Amino acid sequence: MKKETFSSMRLMDSILFCGVLLIGIACRSIDLSALPSPPADLGNEKPIPDGLEIYIFEFENLSQLGSLEFVRSLSENNLSGLTRNDLMRADVIITEEDIVTFDWTTQKIILSDSIRQQYISKDLLLPPFSVFVVSFDGKPLFSGKLLWVHSATYFATPTLYVSSPVETSNEDELAMYIRPHSVVYLEKETEGVLPIDDQNLAERIRDHLELNGK
Repeated sequence: MKKETFSSMRLMDSILFCGVLLIGIACRSIDLSALPSPPADLGNEKPIPDGLEIYIFEFENLSQLGSLEFVRSLSENNLSGLTRNDLMRADVIITEEDIVTFDWTTQKIILSDSIRQQYISKDLLLPPFSVFVVSFDGKPLFSGKLLWVHSATYFATPTLYVSSPVETSNEDELAMYIRPHSVVYLEKETEGVLPIDDQNLAERIRDHLELNGK
């Protein structure tokens, strides 16, 4: 009687062991790379278009970006703390579709007539002393202040120049100039290109613009 009980217990243990072993082998045979990966957690952040983008914030709405210190840091080319959601709060977003030509030597950007028409019909579309951010493929590159061409104000950080709406209303195009800092003679060739340290990235941006007919 005891012998039968012992044999039954050994048989049950063997069956249980084999079951666990088979489950382990089956799990190891599964290709984990074939399993679908979980979706990326983007929170409430909105997607940013690819390519070259210019984000401009109206002076009166700068408080929406946060503290005065944060706004000042953006105007001085300090991008620390800037998020994608901050960029999407911009009052004006200029995409590559809005850019007709981009002269790499003078950093002169000709914008589409639709943008020009909006600009001359609304005085605050591109107001002076606004903060701007230039981004490429979703990565902010540099920031600074927007000035009108004939502004007497000087900044030692990147500057985006544009003609006043009154002057632009008599022209056939709306031109912008990106400068590493404030300069008087906009048509003069500048040394270097975009005000970024990574010149390999600058060349990649130029090649990208040429490839897209800008």
